[in-house]
Amino acid sequence: MTALPFYLYELASDERSTLNAGGLIALAYVAIPGGALMYYLFNRSIEALGAARAGVLLYIQTIFIAVLAYFILGEKLQTYHLEGAVLIIAGLLLIILLKPKTKAAAAA
Repeated sequence: MTALPFYLYELASDERSTLNAGGLIALAYVAIPGGALMYYLFNRSIEALGAARAGVLLYIQTIFIAVLAYFILGEKLQTYHLEGAVLIIAGLLLIILLKPKTKAAAAA
């Protein structure tokens, strides 16, 4: 929807873009699952897990994207992908294992 005003301007000024029927289908294919569905699922995860736990999912999303690109698109995983995944997992483990104790947990 953000690009709609620019597309309408192109149509009005008679400067045609390459956004034809095939381009609109490709745009919908990218925007719906990658945009709207992702935000919906993230909001559902906040409801189910709480904001602090769901926030951790944002960091692991990068690893899932790399794995899906490998399996679905045939992308090759390079050394820097694996190094980045190790750094992300190490950071997540630090967050999970070294979180400060709350007053209620310290009293118990």
